[in-house]
Amino acid sequence: MLVLSDREFHRIKLANWLHSKKIDFVLRQKQGTYIRQENQSDQRLQSVVILPIWGYKNMSVV
Repeated sequence: MLVLSDREFHRIKLANWLHSKKIDFVLRQKQGTYIRQENQSDQRLQSVVILPIWGYKNMSVV
């Protein structure tokens, strides 16, 4: 199963719940969204190089 949500539903609580249930998910984001990866400063999503892999660990929407 894969849950795909539009950017209106990008809640951290939802992502944590899906992760805890071991459900794969994609939460689409606006390019202007700022994210924080582990041990890095905040950066705009549009400046992040996204590789075609199944997920990122230790990343949060800020």
